[in-house]
Amino acid sequence: MDLRCFAPAGAFAALPEFGALIRLWLQRRGPAEVPDWSDVDFADFRGWHAFLLLGRFDGHEPDPTLRMAGEGYIEMTKQNPRGWRISELVPRLYDIQFREHFRRIRDDGAIGLTSGRVPLKGRSHVSLRILELPFRDGGSGVRRTLHALLKGTA
Repeated sequence: MDLRCFAPAGAFAALPEFGALIRLWLQRRGPAEVPDWSDVDFADFRGWHAFLLLGRFDGHEPDPTLRMAGEGYIEMTKQNPRGWRISELVPRLYDIQFREHFRRIRDDGAIGLTSGRVPLKGRSHVSLRILELPFRDGGSGVRRTLHALLKGTA
């Protein structure tokens, strides 16, 4: 998997295929570094619902628990990760790559991009690009993640 993080100012230009979502994120953050989850409405993501995952940072470890997965993600991967942490979904890759990636998203408010082939048995022929947007949740730190998927563009 190829993992990258972007400062908000560079993400829009670097990831045009996610332009509408990044533009929304930038608009909703206002003067804050990262928008609050209450600044968006689920209807704002019209057209993306099937390809979204919602995550939440619950503990010390930068390991979001996935709270919801759209049917497009479930269809592509042949699994519903609701209630799973990223470390449970891809344990070897979490230790090698994802821990630091999600630390930057959580601690620095970076916008993330994961691209490559799905690291799941029987699904390695599926290529994905996953945008990871950080959100606050009523406080000052990042507590939520919104993951948006595109298929076949890795």
